Amino acid sequence: MNEELFLLFCEVNPTSQIVLDHAFGKSPKMLRLIHFLRTIETTFKTPRAINVIYKEEVDQVEYTKLINRFYKLRQQLIEWLYHYLKKTETHSSKEEQSLSFIRYLVNKNQFKDALEKALKLEKHCQKLNLFELLPGVLNMIIYCQQCLFIGGDKALIDAEKRLLKAVEWNHALQKLHYYHQQSYRIKTIEDYQEVLKAVRKLIQPYKDLPRFTLLYHYIAFSKGCTAIGRTHKSTNALVRHLNKLEAILKEHPQMPMIFAMAHYPKLTTYNLLLLKAIFYFYRGQYNESAKALKERDRIETAHPNLPYPTSESEIRNTISILISSKQYRLALKKWEQLVAFYKKHEQDERLDLALMEKANIYFFQYPKVNKTDLLALYEDLLEAGTRATEFTDFIIIATIWVKLLLGKTFTAIELEKGAGMFNAYQLEISLVRQLGEAIYQKNSKLLRQLIKDIEKLLENKNNSIQSLYYQQFIVIAKTHV
Repeated sequence: MNEELFLLFCEVNPTSQIVLDHAFGKSPKMLRLIHFLRTIETTFKTPRAINVIYKEEVDQVEYTKLINRFYKLRQQLIEWLYHYLKKTETHSSKEEQSLSFIRYLVNKNQFKDALEKALKLEKHCQKLNLFELLPGVLNMIIYCQQCLFIGGDKALIDAEKRLLKAVEWNHALQKLHYYHQQSYRIKTIEDYQEVLKAVRKLIQPYKDLPRFTLLYHYIAFSKGCTAIGRTHKSTNALVRHLNKLEAILKEHPQMPMIFAMAHYPKLTTYNLLLLKAIFYFYRGQYNESAKALKERDRIETAHPNLPYPTSESEIRNTISILISSKQYRLALKKWEQLVAFYKKHEQDERLDLALMEKANIYFFQYPKVNKTDLLALYEDLLEAGTRATEFTDFIIIATIWVKLLLGKTFTAIELEKGAGMFNAYQLEISLVRQLGEAIYQKNSKLLRQLIKDIEKLLENKNNSIQSLYYQQFIVIAKTHV
């Protein structure tokens, strides 16, 4: 228990120390315990703490009683810390912490102090469009005014009007969150336009509130740049959304974009950089895409303790970008993170997707890839191919790529089964078939002709993903000539 208390106390930041002192201002023994914890650097033995906290009583009170008193005091502080640390900066924003402290003051009947802090917090939340917190802040203001009889009915009526407006803004924000979540399922341009239309209609009455406009441009850009093909079809529109989004953030750098989570100013920049990297990737601007990832790494290095979000899509998108910028060693490290992510969340069925990602890394790294690694992956893919899962098409494509690199033959049936994936990337099945046959037969003449044919195709290609594969087809063909 002493170690538990020590570790919990180490989580208390300087701002929280003030709250801690305030909470136990009328408990001399607790203040001694708190001061004792501030002076030590490692965990402690119970007698050491007792000698500090009960120094005047050690020779006068039975020691077992002092031990029991200390245990109760220790438990009280542990419970308080567990409760409070749920509100600390690791888990919530500074504004949420402030609101939590105001509620704490109200629970202690310290209405004057609570009211002063709540009025300041209200102005701050108004300025930053923190509509998540405004209703809670205003409820505290009204309650304190009622308890103190400050301002009479006029002050109460005014605060009630502000509360009603805050509830309206909060409701609009929650609906925007709904559209943001719904947009993850967008599959067609029609779905995309439908969501944007609904968002524009929702925020129309709130043109003077920049956060609503910010969210609109964020949804438009984030969902527009992550769909293959849409980046090319709507490049100008997406650039406009990005420019407006960044202009609002520049003018209001402390305003949250989606959720007012802990450290949201830094995390907003961090998350936006990944979207920009994806956007540049689909446009074929691989150097710009890599620069965005490097800036994310710089933020992580400068702020290693921030709660950075990790998801399957974040990891897989990063792998694709690292491949496009030829950073294969980093891509393999990210691949290891993907495997760890699946295992941590007990998603063993999705490990087949990890095999596909590894095949992609080796495919584009070729010929600078160890043949032993290729053969090991080939065996894993053959085993995965015996399982009937929702990722069968991915495994088929991955197996075809590895067979191509190993010079092994593949059948027309395999190619046909992978037709959906080939079509998604606009890759010509006949070209893949001819390349595979030429490598298997060691037909240098056909390989040289295929190189010319692919180079001609590349002259008229504007699909960056398609071009990426065709360029690698040329590398593979030249390796086998």
